[in-house]
Amino acid sequence: MNVQFPSETHSADLVEQVLVKYFSGPHWAEFVHGLDAGPHIRHAHAYYNSMLAPKSVAYLLTRYFARFGRPLQRKIKILPVTEDFLNVYNVHATGQCHWEFFLHYKPDMLLEPDEAYGARAAHSTEFWDDAYMETYYRQFPFRDIGSVERADVETFLRGKGWNDNIYTLLDDFGGVIHTHALCETCLHPEQLKPLIEEHWARRGWRLGKSVSVVFNSFGMDIGKLVFLLEKPEIVVELEWHFNPEVTIRPASTPFFRVATAASLSGIMRSRPFVSFDAALAERVIDQLRYPE
Repeated sequence: MNVQFPSETHSADLVEQVLVKYFSGPHWAEFVHGLDAGPHIRHAHAYYNSMLAPKSVAYLLTRYFARFGRPLQRKIKILPVTEDFLNVYNVHATGQCHWEFFLHYKPDMLLEPDEAYGARAAHSTEFWDDAYMETYYRQFPFRDIGSVERADVETFLRGKGWNDNIYTLLDDFGGVIHTHALCETCLHPEQLKPLIEEHWARRGWRLGKSVSVVFNSFGMDIGKLVFLLEKPEIVVELEWHFNPEVTIRPASTPFFRVATAASLSGIMRSRPFVSFDAALAERVIDQLRYPE
C-alpha cells in the first residue's frame, strides 16, 4: 500500500480510509500471525514510512488489542531514535512477545511498510525466536556460572553503574525515557538472566517478563537481556559485550543509548505530523477483524 497526498489534504476521512486499509490488509495479518505463532517468538520489529503522530499510533494499537481480547501488559512509550526515526516502543499484547513499531518520517505519506529498512534483510518486519538465539550463542565460548561467578554477578548488581541506570529510569522528572545498562561478560545470558530475576525479587519489585534477544547496530547483532518490570513499570535492558577475560563488569560507559523527552519533543516540533483522535481510532477498529 502506497498512499501519498499533499500535506494540506490529509482529512480525517482519508486518515481513516488508509488505516482501515492497512490494518485489514495482508501485511498486518502476516505480522500478527507471526506474533501469535507461540512462545518461541521472543521479539519483533515492524518498520513503516509514515507521517502519523506516534502517540496516535500508540493509542490505536492499545485500543486494537484490547478490543480483540489481547490487552496490553504495559503502557507504550515513544522513543526518539534519530531525527526522522521514531519507535512506538514495547507493544506487549497478552499472549505475544513484546515488539516495536518503527516510524520512518516521510512527508506526505500516511502509512506504508518500509521494505528497505530491516536490519537483517530488506524486509519491513523481523522476528527473533529461540532458534535464532541458539545460533547466535554458538559463536561465544561462554563460561558456566558457579559459586565464584555468582558472587561476581552479585557484586555487579550492587555496583554504581547498574544502580545509577535503574534510578535514572525511575526518575519521572529527569526526562529519560530509555537506556541500556552496559557490561562486559563471559557468562551465558540464559544463565545470567535468572540471577537478575532473583535480584528483582529481593528488591521487592514485580517482574512481568524477561527475555534474551539481540538488536542490530552498524550491521552487527548485539545481545541484551530485557526485563519488563510491572512494579515499577519500567523496562531495564542490559546490553552485554562478550569479553573472555572477565566474569562480568560495567563497561567504561556503564549505561548509554539514552533517549530523552527533550529530544522527542524537539523532533515532534520540527515537522508536521498527522494526529488523529480517539473517536477516529474507534471508528477504524469498528471496521476491523482480528486476523484469522
